[in-house]
Amino acid sequence: MGEGVCGLGLSCPDLPTYEISCEGDTCVCMQDGVEVAQCPSDGVCAQGDAIFDKLDVCCDLE
Repeated sequence: MGEGVCGLGLSCPDLPTYEISCEGDTCVCMQDGVEVAQCPSDGVCAQGDAIFDKLDVCCDLE
């Protein structure tokens, strides 16, 4: 992935599969392959492990 592009998937038994993909200024949350939310990326791809928190917030997993 290039600079400013990142993503993360979360798969647990007996639960929906979540994935977040961030590019430029926007992150997209997918649940079982269907887009369910968008949120601002806030530069998350340059912040290391911040993508985990972004997945929680953008996909409303908190």
